Amino acid sequence: MSPIKSGPFPSLISIMKKIIILAIILLIVITGFVIYEIRSVTASPDIIDPRVILQIDEGIAEVWPAGSDTWQKAKDGQGLKSGDRVRTLENSGASVIFYDTSVTRLDENTEIVIGQLSIDSSDYLNQNVGVELVFGRAWSRILNLLDLDSEFEVKTSTVVATVRGTAFSLAVDERGVTELDIIESLVDVTLFSLSSETREIITDKPRKIKLEAGNSLGIGPIKNLKQGEELPDIFALKPGAINSEKLKSKWFSDNGVSDEQFLERIEGVRRDQLRKYINRLPDSSLFGLQNFAEKIGLAITKDEVKKENLKKLYMARRLAEIAELAHQGKTGLATQELVQFENLLKSDGVEKSDMLGAILPNIIFLYKGFLADVLPADQAYRLKQRIEDLGALGNVSDMRKLHWRLMGLEERLREAQRLAKYQNGQKELITNILDVAKLGLENLKSEVQGLADSDYKNILLEKIAYDLKIFETIQGQAQLLDSVEREPLDQPELELEEQGTDEEAVAEPEDDVPALVEEPEPEPEPEPEPEKVLQSLNASAFPNPVYINSSADLTATAYYTDQTSGDVTSAAQWQMFGDIGTISNRVFHAGGVAGSAQIQATYSSGGVIKSVTFGMTVKEYAPEVTLTGIRLMATKLVLGYGESSTLIVEASYSDGSTKDVSSQTGFTHNNPEIGQISGHTFVAYQYDGQTLVTATYGEGGITKGDSIALTVSREY
Repeated sequence: MSPIKSGPFPSLISIMKKIIILAIILLIVITGFVIYEIRSVTASPDIIDPRVILQIDEGIAEVWPAGSDTWQKAKDGQGLKSGDRVRTLENSGASVIFYDTSVTRLDENTEIVIGQLSIDSSDYLNQNVGVELVFGRAWSRILNLLDLDSEFEVKTSTVVATVRGTAFSLAVDERGVTELDIIESLVDVTLFSLSSETREIITDKPRKIKLEAGNSLGIGPIKNLKQGEELPDIFALKPGAINSEKLKSKWFSDNGVSDEQFLERIEGVRRDQLRKYINRLPDSSLFGLQNFAEKIGLAITKDEVKKENLKKLYMARRLAEIAELAHQGKTGLATQELVQFENLLKSDGVEKSDMLGAILPNIIFLYKGFLADVLPADQAYRLKQRIEDLGALGNVSDMRKLHWRLMGLEERLREAQRLAKYQNGQKELITNILDVAKLGLENLKSEVQGLADSDYKNILLEKIAYDLKIFETIQGQAQLLDSVEREPLDQPELELEEQGTDEEAVAEPEDDVPALVEEPEPEPEPEPEPEKVLQSLNASAFPNPVYINSSADLTATAYYTDQTSGDVTSAAQWQMFGDIGTISNRVFHAGGVAGSAQIQATYSSGGVIKSVTFGMTVKEYAPEVTLTGIRLMATKLVLGYGESSTLIVEASYSDGSTKDVSSQTGFTHNNPEIGQISGHTFVAYQYDGQTLVTATYGEGGITKGDSIALTVSREY
């Protein structure tokens, strides 16, 4: 018998075993990936609650922690708590950042005490901050606090400034002299008297006033009174306008720049925090897997509290994804996702709305980083408005819903203000936004007036009244756009080519001779000239300050995007805010009283309008001006053979002014072999060497001199 041959079955069984093993491995990998995905989507993001931190801006700052017994050198970024004291040393500066919403900057030699501090971890919009300024100078910038119960308070021994969104400067010296300057919005100010006998604060009869942007209030000394000095009468104090010298000071200008930087920093911090909710975006190929893992995560979670928290997490994630899509410019997809989100809320009814109300305050707080700069012309603007509409669902009381609507109307005013300031032919758009804001404010005012009396009602009515004033200001700026003459657009002339008539003879080519048509060479297209767009405007007066019944010349210079500039003094419109004189024919004429005012120049070019404001001061008398010194300069310090150098002399005077007196100055030098001086020009000979040139100038019986060294070299 022949042996039995093995068939194909053993090899098939081997292949099947391999397939089963591969399938099991693949199943394990997929299961592991799904488990990883489920853990990933159900894990709570590491969201750090906003804190109070100290930022060292310059030099050295020190902290006396609450409960400690000594000052300690501060570290940049260290946390602060209620009761801590902070001080800056000479030539130093520091900033205390409160809950990613507000900042207090300390000038040199300034000390503060951190007072009340509170923030609701489930509602970042609900926060309260208190600061006591012991001595020195502090600048506070508070972003809009979106909760009616939130407030920011800075106090000294005699004054308490309470705000919900503003910028102001507060200073107090060693004698208790206090200065409060309001930069933006409204400030509630409480003033306290002191007992003339015990010098203790009388708290039962304070004076309460409201100060608006541009107001300044000064309170006299309360310590170490000199003979004849009396304690300030708080009921006699009257606010005035901020001194123009203050507005031009380094303290004000530096803090204005720092406020913009602070806003950008906070927006970035909030964006980074909101992004922690995101795993994958809807345009990712694995986004479907993420949603599948979320559903499994909910299905396998039995604890009802944990399941509720997961639902809130997923809602927050959807809103974070929408924000990131909008930030990346994917507005269409972001809007589509928002519509689905809104439909989900409607289909699930009250349950989803309640959950949204629980997560929305913090989401809206973080959302500000994504939508802060979105304007009506931007694609994401409608998305921004729909998010605002969702915000009303997170406000449970009628009063808070009204306040939320007010926040939205104030956002419209900010948008119109930015467009009016940086507009490019968007006058109609600005007008539309203002119309919406005004109508909304007036309707809101009527609704609030119909409510029962309460502190909240008064707060809303005060803010609405102030916002209506802001509306009038922005409307005036918008109307100014029409009053400024715009330059006509360059219209290209159309060159019409004359066409031949039927009667004109047309040359026919000779028989059997093809007509040669010479194709004209195309002319090279000219290089497009760089676009010239008005970029900025600068304005000034000379001299400034001036004295009573004298005058100053006004000057305006325009700067363009093509790096050119031009004198536009005659084309600019001039306006003065203050009663210290008049403006005519581009000249400021001082009146008969001393004081300060603001002068604004406005110029339009190519549909772009720019305005700039500077301070003008009128002094009571002109002191005697005397020569204090001269400065000798030369256009060249090292000359070759036969070259020349112009000598320039600048005279300085006791009032701080200077002028060129080169043509009235006498010159000598101590080495005549290397050159000579003609007028106020030094001409080099063909001889190497060095000489010391001396200038002498006299005026009003006073003579001043200065010297400079010049070198002549063959190798130069």
